[in-house]
Amino acid sequence: MIQEANVAIATLLRVQKDYLVGKPLLVLFPERDHSMIHTTLAQLNLEVAPEHPVLQTWETEICPRQGPPVPVAVTLSCSRQPNSTV
Repeated sequence: MIQEANVAIATLLRVQKDYLVGKPLLVLFPERDHSMIHTTLAQLNLEVAPEHPVLQTWETEICPRQGPPVPVAVTLSCSRQPNSTV
């Protein structure tokens, strides 16, 4: 789930940033990338240690509600809290 959204992504997607909060991350990406995103998130979850956050970057497109897809580079970071939540 999207926990925070900044003005830049809201502008790129032509929506209010509050609209994005609470939405599944996958709604931003083309369906062809969904499997790869699931795999990447699962790998991050397995690899992350509390003292060493993991970063994963790839190129894809973001799909605005209206208009053509926009090429982007995405970097995900995942960190594990002391209570083991990711």
